[in-house]
Amino acid sequence: MHIQAVRPEMTVYPLDPDELLAAGIVHRGVASQDASIIGPNALHRLWLDGYDTGTMAVTLPLDLVYDDRAAAAMRLWRTLKGLKPGSEPMPLSDYARGQLILAIRLLDAEHSGATEREMAQAILKTSARDRRTWLATEHRSRLRRLLAKARALLAGGYFQLLSPPPRRPRRKP
Repeated sequence: MHIQAVRPEMTVYPLDPDELLAAGIVHRGVASQDASIIGPNALHRLWLDGYDTGTMAVTLPLDLVYDDRAAAAMRLWRTLKGLKPGSEPMPLSDYARGQLILAIRLLDAEHSGATEREMAQAILKTSARDRRTWLATEHRSRLRRLLAKARALLAGGYFQLLSPPPRRPRRKP
């Protein structure tokens, strides 16, 4: 989250930033441009763009993920006020998390030199009697899809985990 200093007259009800920041444990980075606020139920990473003391503001760019940024800003505000921050804006489902774990384990196995059948047996817990059965099984297709996903993550696709693409608008009936 991007935090900037603003003129005190920009707000009618200024707050003491030191008092707010005391609500959580603050860790400042080496360059002191980044900070983390660890609240009782949330972790917030901040970029302090020229902010040191005084009145602060959260900068939210108007882009396709504005609603996610606004939700994160509200979570920060609730943490600073000592309230429960609420749920994560876009958490991974248990299924998606499991698929990511499998994909990364398969990629590690591939880099260690394991064959597809060995990977399927060790990681996917499935086996085939012979080569012909293996070639016709749906587990082979699943293994290949997971490996393709892992390779895409390795090639830079992991940035989408950190900043997912915006949700598609729903079609009106």
